[in-house]
Amino acid sequence: MTLGSRDKVVHFLNRAQQFLDGMGQLKEGKGNAAALLAVHSAISFSDAIRMHFTGQRGRGDDHSEAATALRNLCLARHADASGIKHLSWLLGKKTLIAYGDDRLDPTAHLCAAFLSAERFAAWVHRTFPEVTRKDLGHD
Repeated sequence: MTLGSRDKVVHFLNRAQQFLDGMGQLKEGKGNAAALLAVHSAISFSDAIRMHFTGQRGRGDDHSEAATALRNLCLARHADASGIKHLSWLLGKKTLIAYGDDRLDPTAHLCAAFLSAERFAAWVHRTFPEVTRKDLGHD
């Protein structure tokens, strides 16, 4: 049974996909902006999953709790939690990506952010198809 409003779930899924698509378009030449979109895509995917199953999403500035909450949800549902490592990595780099004083390393930070976001999105679709199915209103 879905606890969260389907409209809200779709909203977070659409936002996550738009951030992911934008990341792909900005990878070349605008890496910092693309890396930040990678982080926000993962946060929105996490919010969609949590909204679907609990009726709540992450709140506040401490995004690190998103990984813990998602891990707990996976444990409760006996679902594969391996993709959470990608979310955790992105959340751990959010401040550096958004506010860091130094130039981001193209390989260690930018490419890793893109890869982590893509892998997290793939894990979400594979692990929670009941949340991400196209026939439920997701554009």
